[in-house]
Amino acid sequence: ISRAHAARDAGAGAVLMIPGITGMDTMRELAADATFGLPIICHPAMLGAMLGGGSKSRVGGFSHEVLLGVLPRLAGADMTIFPSFGGRFGFSVDECRGILRGSRRAMGTFPSIFPTPGGGMTMERVAKMKEVFGDDICLLIGGALMGHS
Repeated sequence: ISRAHAARDAGAGAVLMIPGITGMDTMRELAADATFGLPIICHPAMLGAMLGGGSKSRVGGFSHEVLLGVLPRLAGADMTIFPSFGGRFGFSVDECRGILRGSRRAMGTFPSIFPTPGGGMTMERVAKMKEVFGDDICLLIGGALMGHS
């Protein structure tokens, strides 16, 4: 929490948290701090082991929708980063749509959060991502932008 405040005081415009390391409750505590006032971005590192495995009849962990959509919302994130289909990781279109649902579905007074697909995305994938996710997304296109600069 103190590092997030220090980042804000140094001029950061948002903070990136890794709840797989800090815990979802640390994110929730920061989001509840009325003096903080910056967007919180949830990064999925270290959360993969908690994703469901098994088969269609037996899931052994959280669904993509809950782990990367609902839980970051409950913890106060403003954005949730996740590996998109067609990138370096093996998420399917349906799993990504589940994260989208978890980010946006009605949940009482909890506001929706921005789904932020990434993980090996390129400028060439933007049209397909907009087709699947719609316009209200943040696109995380990192290293691929270097080729366009």
